[in-house]
Amino acid sequence: MLYEKQILGSSSAASLLNTVWINNCIQLDDVELKTSSSGLEYLALNEHQTKTRTGSNITDVRDVTPKIFAMPEDIERCPVHAYKLYAVQRPTDFCTSDDPFYIAPRASSQSHGHDHENWFMKMKLGGKEAGRTSEKNG
Repeated sequence: MLYEKQILGSSSAASLLNTVWINNCIQLDDVELKTSSSGLEYLALNEHQTKTRTGSNITDVRDVTPKIFAMPEDIERCPVHAYKLYAVQRPTDFCTSDDPFYIAPRASSQSHGHDHENWFMKMKLGGKEAGRTSEKNG
C-alpha cells in the first residue's frame, strides 16, 4: 500500500528518502554495498556501538552481519536499487563521508521527474524530519 500511494518507492525525492531511511535506519558509514558469490548485490551493516552493544565487551558481536538483499524482480521495492538511486540523486558535490547521509528533499522534487541535481538540498535531514516525511505523504 505504501508503494501504491508512492510514500515508498523512487517516484519522488520524498518517497526515495522514505525508502532508503526505512531500509537502513542507519548512517552512510554503517552500510556497504557488496556482491554475493552468486552475483546478487546486497547492503551489509557495519555495526557500531549501540545502547545494548556498548563496546565494553569485545566478544559481544553478532555471529552474522545483518544484510538486506537486492530484489531484481521488483526494482520499485528493491533496497539496493533505492540505495544506489539515492546516491545518484544527491548533489554531486555533497557525497563525501564527511557529508550527512540523510539530506533534505526540495519541495519542488515532489513532482515525479528525475532531475538529479534538484531532488535534494545540501542540508542535513534530522531524525524528526525523516520520521515526519511519511506523515506528510499519508
